[in-house]
Amino acid sequence: MNPQKMDISAHYYTTSIYRVLKQVHPDVGISRKAMSIVESIVRDIFKRIATEAGRLAIYNRRNAITSREIQTAVRLIFCGELAKHAVSQGTKAIVSYNANVVDDKEEGKKEDMSDVDEDFKLDDDKEKNKRDNNNVDEIDFEFND
Repeated sequence: MNPQKMDISAHYYTTSIYRVLKQVHPDVGISRKAMSIVESIVRDIFKRIATEAGRLAIYNRRNAITSREIQTAVRLIFCGELAKHAVSQGTKAIVSYNANVVDDKEEGKKEDMSDVDEDFKLDDDKEKNKRDNNNVDEIDFEFND
């Protein structure tokens, strides 16, 4: 495949990679071939994390992948200091996102909190019923020193 005539739809992360590069090194550019390599690395890492997080969700009998599964997948895939840094940056991104979501909600319509409390109570009751109806025996592990 000719790198100069690559399909533009194949570049999912190119714009984001370029923006990050300019934040870190404003005076540095990147060639198309180098961008293609970085794009490939990002896609590969994303696929690995998503696959591992999916396995963790299935293993833990969850219907959705949460930030907890993503964090655990990152710790399993990356080594030592790289994993710690990735988890730290991911946590920072989630906190920032949640702060923006709260700000957006405050600017919009304010909800009646009694409805929200009632929804949580109903969800808690459903979870309790699921646990009560679950016939899986608990297993106790003992570790000998």
